[in-house]
Parts: sequence; C-alpha cells; structure tokens
Amino acid sequence: MAVWSEINVSSLAEVRRFDADFFKPEYLNVDRKIKSGNFEKLGSFIATLTDYHANGSYETLKSHVSLLDNPDFAYMVRTADLEEEQFSEGVKYISEHAYEYLSKSKVFGGEILINKIGSAGKVYLMPELNRPVSLGMNLFLIRTSKEISTFFLYAYFQSFYGKKALKNMLLERFRLPSQRMLLGVC
Repeated sequence: MAVWSEINVSSLAEVRRFDADFFKPEYLNVDRKIKSGNFEKLGSFIATLTDYHANGSYETLKSHVSLLDNPDFAYMVRTADLEEEQFSEGVKYISEHAYEYLSKSKVFGGEILINKIGSAGKVYLMPELNRPVSLGMNLFLIRTSKEISTFFLYAYFQSFYGKKALKNMLLERFRLPSQRMLLGVC
C-alpha cells in the first residue's frame, strides 16, 4: 500500500532534508507532537554520555587495551552479551591497566547502553554485576542526572515515541556518529 506525505517546499528549507523516510506521516506526527509541547532536550537530563572511543584514538586504544578470553581484572560488556543476557560465558575481559586506561567508559550498573552499529539504536539497561566492568566498542553509555529516573528514560526509549525519535535520529545520520548528535536531537 502506498503511503505519502504532502509537504510545502518552504518546510524543506527549515529541515534541510529531502529523503522520503523523514517525511513519513508517522514520523511527521511524532515530530509535530514533540515540537508542540514545552519539552526540554534530552541532553539536559544526561550527566554522562560516553563511549569506548572517548578514551583516545584508535591507535592509543590499541596500544593500551587487549581483549582477553580468560577471566582477568575486568569484564568488557559487548552487545552480544546484552542480547544473550550472558555475562559470564564466552565473554571478553581486560587487564587492570586497560580498565584504568578506559576510565571514561567504566560501567557500574544501572546505566543505559545504546548500540551504535548492527541493530543501531537498540537500547539496553545494564545490570549490576558487582565486578569491574568496562564499556565495549560500538556502545554508547548514558548516566542520567538526578532530575530524571534512569528507568523512566529507558522506558521512554522502549516506547513508540522513543523508538521513533531514535530511528529518526539514525535515519538523519545513517548511524550514531557522534555523541553531540544524541544530545541535540532528542
């Protein structure tokens, strides 16, 4: 069944978009509802937004971090582990040196993790594992400020509107290339 939207040419200049996906009626309705309210940007409720690469360039990360198959100082959480809800078998570990080097992406439990590639935009709530944990590649980590519950934000990302906002953001940039985009779009 064909689906189309009618738009005014003047609105194209406002959004600077020409791709058909952006102008799907369901996305436009979500966008209109969000813009009609007195809402604050997501960034105002985020205390921490980070990823693995916040710790340095590919080159420096490669020289300081090696993934290990055998248990070591810290566990490195990956998307596959979150998908399978498996945090002890077939997982990766890092040394204490690597864990301390990756200080900007330490995980304590209770954070929101967002996949950056593959099933980009898939959202997870990190369980508390009672051991040192570091964020794996290809994930964003969000810690909320005290003004909003992490569970509320996680539930929002699981909702129709939250998924649409993430999907719209992903369509805009094809995947999540920068942390600033996540702060500014939602």
